[in-house]
Amino acid sequence: MTNNESSLLYGYETHFNEGVDKRGTAIIVKEGLLLTNIKRLPSGRGIAGLHEDTWLVNIYAPSGSGNRQEREKIFSHDLAYLLRKCQKYILLSGDFNCVLSQSDGMGSPNISKSLASAIHGLALHDVWDSPVHRPHYTHYTNDGATRIERICITAPLKKSKERN
Repeated sequence: MTNNESSLLYGYETHFNEGVDKRGTAIIVKEGLLLTNIKRLPSGRGIAGLHEDTWLVNIYAPSGSGNRQEREKIFSHDLAYLLRKCQKYILLSGDFNCVLSQSDGMGSPNISKSLASAIHGLALHDVWDSPVHRPHYTHYTNDGATRIERICITAPLKKSKERN
């Protein structure tokens, strides 16, 4: 895999970011949709691209308590690099390998103040449609469950989603 565009799925273009440690992220867009201003983190842990007036961002944060400092740096510094020329439309997605609050997990989940601050600062909204009466998790282990994967969008995109 290289950082060049490639087509793994018929009818779609895949924009890769493979890092020095062979970790990577990608953004897949329907053929014919132009993705410009593509930015890649050298670590491979983040990629962003602009489609018209919407930034698409994908993050793959390091997992585990031992990588907390590296993970926090991605949310507090690297995300700002990816969104340097921020638009009012942002779609931020990824495997964040942490949660925003205790309610996002059972047991002792890795809570990220930097991710919570970034989501709040960018005024992003969670797009997960889940029943209110039960917890919703994306990652399960023998010891518990957490909500480490997310898709967040700005308010104008949320309004558009609600109309459709």
